[in-house]
Amino acid sequence: MGKEQDIDISFAEIICTRFSHDMAGSISAVNNGVEFLLDSDDEMKEQALDLLQLSAKEGLAKLQLYRVAYGRVDKGANTSSEELKDIFGKFFENNKLDIKFSGDFTSGILAENRKLLANMVIAAASLMIYGGEMEINNGGNKISVSGKASKIKRDVDAETILADNNIVDVSPQNSQIILLSKLISDGGKKLKLEITDESLKLEVN
Repeated sequence: MGKEQDIDISFAEIICTRFSHDMAGSISAVNNGVEFLLDSDDEMKEQALDLLQLSAKEGLAKLQLYRVAYGRVDKGANTSSEELKDIFGKFFENNKLDIKFSGDFTSGILAENRKLLANMVIAAASLMIYGGEMEINNGGNKISVSGKASKIKRDVDAETILADNNIVDVSPQNSQIILLSKLISDGGKKLKLEITDESLKLEVN
């Protein structure tokens, strides 16, 4: 096994670690909801069922988005942008971020652009942990994610990786940003990054 294969396997392990960590909260909440339901009296069962339903919906929304972002794609295949819009909507349904869409979310989108846009959204959301407004744009060859907030998280690793394509030591915390950078470079695309303390924009073409 060559060095490049070793790196790919190591990176896959780190992505799996991140994925497992992100999913663990929702799965634990479902488990807690089941236990709460079993131990509840009649008056509390409705509250337990609400908790269970909310946790299950949250877990499913994460899984659907992560399948697009981290799963294998058939390059050149035409996929549904309307379905992608629905996935984003469900993912942010109970989130502090308000999202809106612009561009074309009615016709198809190339599978590789679908995966790229999903990772751009996840990356932007990771920097907008205090809430705000996010706009997701599908412009065909040019796709972008922009956001405004009272405060944007300034992540030196993320900004360095995205601005300079400078790969630092991989960790579960920066693995998704590194994946995004790799998708951009492997696709022969260019990233325009604009970020301040109150706004950000990721644009790829």
